[in-house]
Amino acid sequence: MSFPAYGSPNCALVTGGSRGIGAACAVKLASVSRRVAITYRHSERQASEVADQIREQGAEAILIQADLTNPQSWGEQLDAFLKESGPVDFVVNNAGISRDNLCLHATLEELEEVFRVNVFSSWVTLTKAASHMVEESRGRIVNISSIAAHENSPGRSVYGASKAALTAFTRSFANELGRMNIRINAIAPGFINTELLADMPDKVKDGYIRKIPQRRFGEPEHIADMVMFLASDAADYLNGSIIPIDGGMST
Repeated sequence: MSFPAYGSPNCALVTGGSRGIGAACAVKLASVSRRVAITYRHSERQASEVADQIREQGAEAILIQADLTNPQSWGEQLDAFLKESGPVDFVVNNAGISRDNLCLHATLEELEEVFRVNVFSSWVTLTKAASHMVEESRGRIVNISSIAAHENSPGRSVYGASKAALTAFTRSFANELGRMNIRINAIAPGFINTELLADMPDKVKDGYIRKIPQRRFGEPEHIADMVMFLASDAADYLNGSIIPIDGGMST
């Protein structure tokens, strides 16, 4: 995808940027950004590999090891980063986890763990990044939601509820901050070829493929291409939108 010449981020932050969708977004953004920061939780090796790819695109790579299951700690880290790095004008709020279980078997512990990352830490990222953007009167944020926020699927009630909350945040923040030249949108991916999907039994994957009109799973680059568009001035009048990228599964 070619990037419009009339708008590019100075510094981009991608949470959960060491693999899958986050890594694809970080590498794509590196081709048009001066600096790209990514967060990772465990695998320094994976994060370093993404950092190398970022540098190959000509951008400075910044690695932030963070545990987003602890929203307060993440908030303190993010404050320190924003203070040291200067303005961050583009954020991909991507970090997320899933604990799939049928409704009557899901536990409070699973609910709390998923919400700590997908809701509480995502809210921390939104509020702190947006607060700095208000000072600059400019900024763009993309939340990575999911079609699970509005599509029923057995075993995904906890995950779906967390992504529905992120969708609500997207619309509320966009409504309140649009007048300050801050655009906030969300992408709702369907089934994307990542490590999470690789762990799914083939029989289950075949069942999902039959529900997708295009009869295939998406790739992380499909999400990254839309992120690139939303980062550009070509999407200047897009605000508060929830964009499905699911091969037509939610139609």
